[in-house]
Parts: sequence; C-alpha cells; structure tokens
Amino acid sequence: MRTLRDGHDETHDLFIKPVMDDRGAAVGVSCVATRLPDSALTLADEANHRIKNSLLIAQTLLRMQRRESGDAAAREALRNAEGQLQSIARFHGKLAAGNAHGWVNIRDYLETTCADLVETFAEDGRLEVTTDIVDEDVDGQAALKLALIVSELITNAFKHGSSRDRLRVHVAFMDEGDRRRLVVEDDGEGLPTDFDADSDEGIGMRIVRAIAGELGAPPQIDRRSSGARFVFDFPDS
Repeated sequence: MRTLRDGHDETHDLFIKPVMDDRGAAVGVSCVATRLPDSALTLADEANHRIKNSLLIAQTLLRMQRRESGDAAAREALRNAEGQLQSIARFHGKLAAGNAHGWVNIRDYLETTCADLVETFAEDGRLEVTTDIVDEDVDGQAALKLALIVSELITNAFKHGSSRDRLRVHVAFMDEGDRRRLVVEDDGEGLPTDFDADSDEGIGMRIVRAIAGELGAPPQIDRRSSGARFVFDFPDS
C-alpha cells in the first residue's frame, strides 16, 4: 500500500485477517501495517512480475481448453475468464515495469486492455474498439477495477452483437473537473426496452455492478444512443 506522509511517499506491507470465535463466526479484524524500506520495493516488483507470468500461463491453459471444448456455453465462459485474467496480469505487469508505487497510467492500461480484447476475439474478426482516454496516473487498484468493467462490457457487447458483420465499441475515460467519467458504448442494436442495469441478473452485469459499486459509481444507461451506452461517474478522490 502506498501512502503519503509529510510530503513523502511511503510503502507499507498491510496484513488483514478476520478474528474467528470457536463456532467459526467472525468477531473482529486484526490488522498490521509494516513500513517497507526502499530496497523492498524491488522485491514487490519481482513479486508482481512473477504473478503476471503465472496469470498469463493460466490464461494460456484456458485458451487451450476453450479451443478444444465442444460446448458453446463453456467456450464463452472460458473466453470471459481469459479476458479477466489478462486484465489482472496486465495490471501486475504495469506495476512491475513502472515501479510507480501502485500507480499506473490509465490511458496506457485501458488502451492495452482494449487491444487485448480485440486480440481475444480476433478469430471472429468482427470487433473494433476505439478509445479516448485521459493521460494521467491513477491508483492501481482503481485502474484494475476500471479495466475489469471495460472488459465485461465489451465482452457483453460482442456476445449480444454476434449477428453483426462488424461491431464497433468506443471507450472513453474523461476528467470532468469534479469527477471522472467512464463511457462504454457500441453501435449495436441497443438494449431491450425493459433492461434495468440495477436488477439485471446476467453474470456480466452483476460483476459490473459489484465493481462499480466499490468505486462509488453505479452504472447509468444513456438511452439516447442508438446502441448500448453505459456511463459511470466516479467521485474525484
């Protein structure tokens, strides 16, 4: 965890563990924070590099299983898992390469995430993604959550727009002064008139709601768009 104290960056190793009673119920939480010397940052970088490599290996195994599977639903689930693992692997790769104390460049990270998704769906050859993303560093955990939201929405757009010869998706992340705004929109046929982002029980929207809720930005639907357009307004903090 990166903190700012008296104008100086510090890095702490944070350990949190639930305290359980004899019946296995959580009755409290124990927490220990230990400041790491600067030399320990190289160890953190190495750990992120190893995690990235392990996740990419897992992604490769999922891809092999997907290509060998004869079940369409299983292939779709495996491809979704591939994208999620790839986003997390990229996150750890950015931390290892940048040594940025847990901060990553959001333009670089989201553009890479979108490019990875286009590559994932390349065998179908029908997905095009454009971006308009502010060039700034953001907290790494927030960046990872943004990437997972983008990944889920693009995957859902491709899934439901599979009848189109070409599906175009645009991803924007903008600085609005008092907030940050994420927009993911496509040129598909649009959402059903009875679609409700707050109650839809599809696994993709449930994931999006859960992650966006952690960031304080529930999904909004802009029905003025001819396709599907999701908007998230994040507090500027």
